[in-house]
Amino acid sequence: MLLPNLPLNFHSSRSEHNDKDDLSVPAFLTPFFDSLGGEWGETLKKYMNELWSRILAEIKSPPTEMGRREVVEWLQQVAGLELVIPAFCTCSLVLAPSMPRKIWMDIVGIVPPTNEKVYPLVIKYYAKHRWAVLEATVLSWQKDPLFAPRMAILEDALSVHKQGKWTLSIPTLLPQIEGIALDIIKGWGLSPQQKAIVIDKNINKEIGKTLPSQVFSRLPIDSFTPREMVAVYTLLYYLESELYKWINLLDEITQTDECDYLNRHAVLHGAQTSYASRVNSLKCFLALDTLQLATKRYLLKT
Repeated sequence: MLLPNLPLNFHSSRSEHNDKDDLSVPAFLTPFFDSLGGEWGETLKKYMNELWSRILAEIKSPPTEMGRREVVEWLQQVAGLELVIPAFCTCSLVLAPSMPRKIWMDIVGIVPPTNEKVYPLVIKYYAKHRWAVLEATVLSWQKDPLFAPRMAILEDALSVHKQGKWTLSIPTLLPQIEGIALDIIKGWGLSPQQKAIVIDKNINKEIGKTLPSQVFSRLPIDSFTPREMVAVYTLLYYLESELYKWINLLDEITQTDECDYLNRHAVLHGAQTSYASRVNSLKCFLALDTLQLATKRYLLKT
């Protein structure tokens, strides 16, 4: 997986910002925004720049009581989000809506973030009380009209996941990600673009061709809260840099079989046999949970 070089310490200092009156996004975040490309990368970077400038302006001039409350609300929404992106992307982790603030703040407190330290935190949260938290998350999808027809599949996957049969849960869940995204695209009366399942960056340098990316690219970014925007960003980054990355089955079958990450193309074509793990199965559920941010907007748009 290609990742920008990250500093050993994610905490930014005043010197890391521009010397202009307006604060900009910390320099080490720029590669993460740029890597996504398209509307999401540019708009998210612009949004964060405007946010920092706004906060600084309020600090320089004593705000009114209403202005002070507004700034506090903004700070509560975005506090730590600039640290979440590199931490989660480094560990190929999705900031799902069902993940509480405490978990992702614990993760950004790990410097540098490593899979060995981060994954146990996430697994412990969803696995407590015999996976009761994950079960509640999956059952909440019953209310979503696009998830409802798939609930028998999703509940079966949950059942085998709880039994530790990840060889069954992962290949069951993977097709549901693109299936739900495809339902949204068809519901809008649109045709999916080519190369809709996997990303081959050696052939197509443009990012944003996977089915979930096509869905989110057709939704206005300002309809998402700051936390939701970061959730979508971590989802697309994970899908396009790892899960949907193109694998040449003829040339890379040996390396793929031994890899320690999850690749949809390799798993469903039988090239990757070492995919079964608790965290890889959980990642599939987290991806679906985040995709629900699009299904909710889909219902408003149709």
